Amino acid sequence: MSTNASTASLEAIFEKLDEWRDLPGFRLEPHVAPFFGIFMEDILNAHLNKSNGEGIQSTVIPEFPLRKGEFEENDADDNQSNHVDYLAISKDKKTAYFVELKTDLNSIRDKQLQYLKDAKKVPFRQFVCGIFEITTKAKSKRRRKYIHLLHQMKELGLVSSLDKLYIKAFTTKNKSLGKFETLLNCAKKQISSDVPKCTKVAFILPKRDDNNANKASTWCADHIIDFKCVANVVKKSKSNSELGHVFAEYLYRWSERDAGFRDPMSKAKS
Repeated sequence: MSTNASTASLEAIFEKLDEWRDLPGFRLEPHVAPFFGIFMEDILNAHLNKSNGEGIQSTVIPEFPLRKGEFEENDADDNQSNHVDYLAISKDKKTAYFVELKTDLNSIRDKQLQYLKDAKKVPFRQFVCGIFEITTKAKSKRRRKYIHLLHQMKELGLVSSLDKLYIKAFTTKNKSLGKFETLLNCAKKQISSDVPKCTKVAFILPKRDDNNANKASTWCADHIIDFKCVANVVKKSKSNSELGHVFAEYLYRWSERDAGFRDPMSKAKS
């Protein structure tokens, strides 16, 4: 596909997202989450003023589950979880970043802010252990997805050897390895000794000068990154230049106009 053709395809995708974001039942966040994920390392490094040598690791995990049983006020056996939009880890492994994406400032809720505030008080190592607890209790058909999650955590240096779990989950030659739960417990002992001891929360929002953005900062957010800042980063991308330029164009647009505020006849008039 030529550069012009691929750019036109990207334009068509974002134009449709821009049109649909004005509809009451359409949630923009899950549809643009992968685009933010592609650039997340650069976005955080730019905001934190970190170079690639000392900033954020390239692996970013979406929808990272925080097991409810790890919170002091909950039943320790509670195996349900809430999810943060992205988990990022600093290259020095000192800091874990819970990154929340909001494409609509009105979707910021007190309940979520309190949850994130409480999550910062829980040692991050407990959430790593919590993934093993969730995996142990998961139905067999879902366990493979959690093995993929553990693999991503291994990429971040949070756990080490998972080889026997891979064999048990994805090959037929696994009968001699023993029970899955036993292997999982062995893998749990391989949690890294230098798991981040500091947890910080970052919000990516359409704009900073808003009451809901201020509330997020007051309750739990260590960092607020607005869409204009994101656009300034992604448009400079060398590895994804076409996507970066088109994505930036719409980020600027979304930072200026709230969803639903465009005259539906404006496009027909133009």
